[in-house]
Amino acid sequence: RWATQHLQGQFIDVLKVLDHQGQILTSAHWPASFGALDPQSTRYRSPGPVPHLPFALIHEATPQGSRPALQVWTQATTRSGHPVHLVIGRFISKPVLQGMLARSGGDLVALCNKSDSPCLSATSAKLPPLPLDALSPLQERADLHLQSFSLGEDTLHEIQVAIGLSRAHLENLEKDLVQQALTTGVLALLLALLLGLYLAHRISSPLAHLVEATGELATGDFRTRVNLPANSVSEITHL
Repeated sequence: RWATQHLQGQFIDVLKVLDHQGQILTSAHWPASFGALDPQSTRYRSPGPVPHLPFALIHEATPQGSRPALQVWTQATTRSGHPVHLVIGRFISKPVLQGMLARSGGDLVALCNKSDSPCLSATSAKLPPLPLDALSPLQERADLHLQSFSLGEDTLHEIQVAIGLSRAHLENLEKDLVQQALTTGVLALLLALLLGLYLAHRISSPLAHLVEATGELATGDFRTRVNLPANSVSEITHL
């Protein structure tokens, strides 16, 4: 009752309680399964994925058939002293995978149980849908850069998570970076050239006036004067 009131509706789709034999005492997503033996009862009786693994990928039975769900479970004891298993999870639908893909910024997101198949995956428009039984075919694809990691330390509960990026996207990104670098370099070169011309003109123009005035002085014209711009180099102005 507490779990139903506090957890149901907060991204929780699977919420069920099993007795020590694996029979379903209550199930929020399938109330009619009361009393049935849960197909995953053997797994639930094993130590749960906590603390090494936040979630395990389980194929949960529903009235419409089996659906993949990320689940976590724990063992508890009722007030009367009977051991029970509390199972909480969320179904992994296509919108959920697409949301994970959007948050990752990649072109592929895949979730795979090491001991089960098939994998769950979502791809962007840059890649075709990829039905997967394992991650190994992805690692052999030349058009995909794949980064994968495992969650969990035992074979039963381990989930392999993969995020892929289209190599074509990487190549386009590399071309854009090279183009930006070349554009920046050309602009910097033009700016340096213009600055050099300005400084050269600022220095050479007063010197040209001095050379002309010196020639007039050499002919005996002592009335010669040099009118330099106000922004001339101070040393040349002093000379």
